[in-house]
Amino acid sequence: MIEVAEKKGILKPGMTIIEPTSGNTGIGLAMVAAIKGYKLICCVPVKMSPMKVQMIEALGGKVVWTKLVDEDDPESYMNVAKRLEKEIPNSWMPDQFSNIGNPLAHYMTTGNEIIE
Repeated sequence: MIEVAEKKGILKPGMTIIEPTSGNTGIGLAMVAAIKGYKLICCVPVKMSPMKVQMIEALGGKVVWTKLVDEDDPESYMNVAKRLEKEIPNSWMPDQFSNIGNPLAHYMTTGNEIIE
């Protein structure tokens, strides 16, 4: 998702990545953000594993806790992330849930690794 956005000119140096996550994608984004020099904000529901939060923070990401509410509630982790993307200048949300780059990466790499 990151590489595709960089190639398209959507994500540029100095920008902030904002993503709703329950953990694994947030950790992956934290790794990439740390290596590439992006800021990262992960919006997470209160039920998220403390160990995953610690990993995101240890990699330099910021965690914003959200209420455990229905998806359409303004305080859901998805809607909080969308709001922050609008409020924070020079930010971008990969949106793992609808970004074709997310499953495509697994199709191109992870799937082949598993088969091998």
